[in-house]
Amino acid sequence: MKAASRRDFLKSAAAGGILLAIAPAALVSAGAATSPASATQTALQGWVRIAADGGVTILSNSSEIGQGTGTAIAQILADELDLDWRSVRIEMAPVEAQFFNAGWGEYATYGSGGVARQFAPLRKAGAQARAMLIGAAADEWKVPAGECDTDSGQVLHKPSGKRLAYARLVVKAAGKPAPENPALMPKERWRHMGKNIARLDLPGKVDGSAGFGIDVKVPGMLVATVLQCPHFGGRLASVDVKPALGIRGVVRVVRLDNAVAVVADGYWRARKGLDALKPEWDLTKASKHTSSAYNASLQAAVNAGGVVFPPRNSTAERPWPLTTPRRATPRAASNSSTPCLSCVTRRWSR
Repeated sequence: MKAASRRDFLKSAAAGGILLAIAPAALVSAGAATSPASATQTALQGWVRIAADGGVTILSNSSEIGQGTGTAIAQILADELDLDWRSVRIEMAPVEAQFFNAGWGEYATYGSGGVARQFAPLRKAGAQARAMLIGAAADEWKVPAGECDTDSGQVLHKPSGKRLAYARLVVKAAGKPAPENPALMPKERWRHMGKNIARLDLPGKVDGSAGFGIDVKVPGMLVATVLQCPHFGGRLASVDVKPALGIRGVVRVVRLDNAVAVVADGYWRARKGLDALKPEWDLTKASKHTSSAYNASLQAAVNAGGVVFPPRNSTAERPWPLTTPRRATPRAASNSSTPCLSCVTRRWSR
């Protein structure tokens, strides 16, 4: 196969847009590309993609579970890149090393690290890409980059009033080196950070268009439902599998150390098969703790009084005593269903 030229690679990469990488905060370039296929793979490594129609896709490496981190990441990059918010959308980044959290060093969502640990590198990366776009426009107009600025997804030549959309500059910008110390967008020009912005993930969750693991369908896919021992430390002693195997669509019953699983050609058939089983559990070494016992112990601790931390910003020089009994409200265990790709796990606890 003939190796792709730098020009061919940039044209191919431009279909995916300008490719922004974090940690190190630099634009992804053509270094390892040897074919159109590898160029497509490289395109997947970018954090920000500016398409030919002007649409901007920002990738997020933080799971969106109600805290709005994906939108916050988009706000940071949108301000540093000076984007038109109406053109911005977000997608989850692939679980690959190049998308690891810059602060944690892993692909993870915890400890408020999505923003706090990535704010500085995200700003720098956005500023680098903005500088590269300005440089590409300056080359096009044959003017000093210092005469150029940006405005809502466009590069502006201030003396002449000329404008070029980012989408027109993608190929040239992708070929320019990233500046080591780009000028960050001054706070007075922030239009998204610190503002009450509608979350980008909500429309798809409201109208049902958002895709989740449980929505994935592949040819020949089977679904498993799992019934775990109701006590931690318990083990599966025995189970008669015939009732489940007699249900249409059930393919197999799998015995596990502390659970039993039913595999079928669909969730509801697997669930029906699981409900038909009556496993016997060996609780010899199982935990004897229950939610009611935890509730009682917490309630007793609260009613016994004691010392609590003083209110925030208090000037108290001594701990504040707890004088009024309060009702403990522990989070009791409950039945839950956690979906994932190619399986549905049903967990029972008491």
